[in-house]
Amino acid sequence: MKIRILNSMQVPWESWWHLENLSYFQRCGKYHTEEQKERMKRNFEQFAFYDGMKQICDYDQGGAIGDPERSYEEGRWTSWSCEDMKKILDEADLPWKEGEPEERILA
Repeated sequence: MKIRILNSMQVPWESWWHLENLSYFQRCGKYHTEEQKERMKRNFEQFAFYDGMKQICDYDQGGAIGDPERSYEEGRWTSWSCEDMKKILDEADLPWKEGEPEERILA
């Protein structure tokens, strides 16, 4: 069993949604529907333990390089570090807070 220390950050709904929708677009070539958005918002609220913010860690989100078609099969999916996600959110002028490092057990 391996333990890895990951960086974390806390994000409100709007920031998390921006990352999720961008990830989905890069990987699938489309945006989430309103129904999916509503379901994800309810789910987000269940896990927003940090004053309405959710903690995310390195590699919890990611996108794809190039055309989404067959991007997974061709190994073009990417994983975003917290630094990557901070840059994405800063460019969109969306808020985030620094989080504490988190230990994760790798299988």
